Amino acid sequence: MCIKKILSLFLLWGICFSSFAGNRKGGKEYVIVANQSLVRSQEWSEVISYLRKQHEAEVVYYLNSPSEVKEKLQRLRPRYVAFVERPEQIGLQYVLRVNRMSREIDEDMYVDFRWGIITGYDAAGALRLVKNARNPLIIRSALSTTTGVKDSYFDNFALISDSKDGEVIVKTGNESNVDTLAPEEILSKFCSLYETFDPDAIFTASHATEQNLEMPYSRGNIKSENGKLYAVLSGEKIFFKESRKPRVYFPVGNCLIGNVNNTRESMAIAWLNSADITGMLAYVVPTWYGVGGWGTLKVWMDSPGQYSLADAFFINMQLMQLQLEKWNPAFKEIKFPHETIQSEVRMNNLLGRMIQKIVQVTGIEEPTKDHLGTLYDEDVMVYFGDPKWDVRLQAMDSMMVDYSIDFQNYKKRCVLTLITENWFDSKREIPCSFIFPYRLNRPRLVSKENIQAVLTDDFILLYNLEPGRTYRLEIEIDK
Repeated sequence: MCIKKILSLFLLWGICFSSFAGNRKGGKEYVIVANQSLVRSQEWSEVISYLRKQHEAEVVYYLNSPSEVKEKLQRLRPRYVAFVERPEQIGLQYVLRVNRMSREIDEDMYVDFRWGIITGYDAAGALRLVKNARNPLIIRSALSTTTGVKDSYFDNFALISDSKDGEVIVKTGNESNVDTLAPEEILSKFCSLYETFDPDAIFTASHATEQNLEMPYSRGNIKSENGKLYAVLSGEKIFFKESRKPRVYFPVGNCLIGNVNNTRESMAIAWLNSADITGMLAYVVPTWYGVGGWGTLKVWMDSPGQYSLADAFFINMQLMQLQLEKWNPAFKEIKFPHETIQSEVRMNNLLGRMIQKIVQVTGIEEPTKDHLGTLYDEDVMVYFGDPKWDVRLQAMDSMMVDYSIDFQNYKKRCVLTLITENWFDSKREIPCSFIFPYRLNRPRLVSKENIQAVLTDDFILLYNLEPGRTYRLEIEIDK
């Protein structure tokens, strides 16, 4: 991306220019970044080869760290990057480096590409992961252990409540049933719903680590063994049924479950391997603020059908960067030292030191939970899967979609038409947004509209919109 600036467009006439550094032509849309050692493995080479042919991608290699290819990525300027690696080489440091590098392709603060990690219990699992992502998926069914996910997006939906102990709600079509189960029945019910529903998506938010996932109110654990998920029921290990169906796993508020921790014997790898998770977005550290996970969920559900999960992650990260910049540009000089956290006591001590750091670097006299939490979540989400996988929520009701965007290209000019519905909320929490179908070359916004916008070569954010309006935005570009 180029340098992006907030465009305050309280204009009746004239041209408002975005600041830019010059968008070079000839960039590669999709790049694969892989460990050089994988070339010596026929099985892992097949994973890279399949992905390369699927996306007409360029492949670049590193010896020790993905950070080594930053200059190559700066030259290629991809919109999608797939990092292919064995699980034994993926840990907290790996994810921190990828997140940080994703904002270092140019000199601005924004994330410059959508990315995902391709891995598996073995090469066969990694290959299955990328093959599963060949076809688009509209999510029509879901199993959730958090009330933060609503049933209105799904034809069939099952909830094990985290707000009322023992409550289970099952929706099939237009019918819903509510049961209250005994504590010892909760885990068994989850396993039963997983098998009978065979859901397109799974959402969780209870306690978790790299080695287990708890049910709400700690009513049982899911663990892994040899790359397979299991539950202990009546003293017996019951392994999850493998349906070989592509699906999404979004542990929105779970701690640590995305941390592979440099071993294939981790929960993240087991989800990919035995549950055939084709797209997974998760935390690699303890989570307490939640803008990375819950923020992405809000973007994804804000306009169902508009974004894939990787797209929603991409937009949410831009919103986080924009918020930090609004508070104080000096936030970009601060990196949260997640790698030093080894205990809850150390976490509390570190949070105290980071508050002092924020005061020192930004001059903000009394940093808030929002300042600290957004900085904390900046680098700790990981997406497993092909970042170009087209997996979306469905709009069950036209009233769920309150705006639409049409984009047309006319040589050196693009026209973006945004229509807000009569029920559009002008005070909506999330701005209207749009990811361009291709990277624009040195975009400049020409407008007669009374709006605010953030224009970049990859996306646009739009604020201060009114209900029942049609906005026509002209964007000049270089060819």
